[in-house]
Amino acid sequence: MDAQPFLIKTLALVATALQQAGINYALAGGLAYSALVEPRATTDMDFLVVSDEAGRSALLTALAPHFDSLFPHAEPMVLTGATIWRVVCVQGTREIIVDFLLGDEEFHHAALDRRQFIEFSGIHLAIVTPEDLYLLKARSVRPQDRLDMDRVRQHYGAALNQDYIKGWLGRWKLKL
Repeated sequence: MDAQPFLIKTLALVATALQQAGINYALAGGLAYSALVEPRATTDMDFLVVSDEAGRSALLTALAPHFDSLFPHAEPMVLTGATIWRVVCVQGTREIIVDFLLGDEEFHHAALDRRQFIEFSGIHLAIVTPEDLYLLKARSVRPQDRLDMDRVRQHYGAALNQDYIKGWLGRWKLKL
């Protein structure tokens, strides 16, 4: 199985595990971009969740039956505007990185409340809105995220809720 089908199969496993465990989540990152805007290469998956240390344990419990092994990082990575907890999921001889954006801010709660449900590659899953994808990427300094933001703007144009975006950018004192 090449990388793309394995990625999609793993996405289905993770989304199903989170749904079955009743964990409130939304797909974010490169796969969300691929689902909402246009396909682009990515080798991991990102999920927005609201979680503390006990919640991280619940995430592992939800994922464990679906994978041969899980290798969670001991501590989350704290970045500007994001706390990310990485879990390496192993299935057979393949592994994939699943990053959980641990929603610990008002914005993250709002993004989860605004999430939408879509069918993507035959998978029913929760995903951030285009505006929230844009805002998640706005707090990053990676060039890829800036390119993604430009394409989100181009793809959605006037359909983007500019007041919502400007409101959060203003709270964060970000000028783009």
